Amino acid sequence: MHDLIVLIDERGRVTPRLTAIRWDGESVTYGQLRERVCDYDRVIAAAGLSELAALSAALLSLMPAQLRARQPSDQAELVAEAIAWLGREDRGRAASVTAVV
Repeated sequence: MHDLIVLIDERGRVTPRLTAIRWDGESVTYGQLRERVCDYDRVIAAAGLSELAALSAALLSLMPAQLRARQPSDQAELVAEAIAWLGREDRGRAASVTAVV
């Protein structure tokens, strides 16, 4: 998971306007995702939680309103799918991802 956080950080600095994920026709850029992960990372680190929790919280907060209105289990599935998509270049390391929501 650390490698994915590093990838998001690098892409967010180098190409902040590049689309990281698209949900329901709305784009989330690497810059937006990097900024939100950094915001959540401070709080989550203080609570002793993982980087996955920061990434999951960031993705959930950037999810379009119509998707946030869904059931929590559906939201968790969308977050897990987004994490799998973002980590698609590194599939060999993580066969499955469970979102922390």
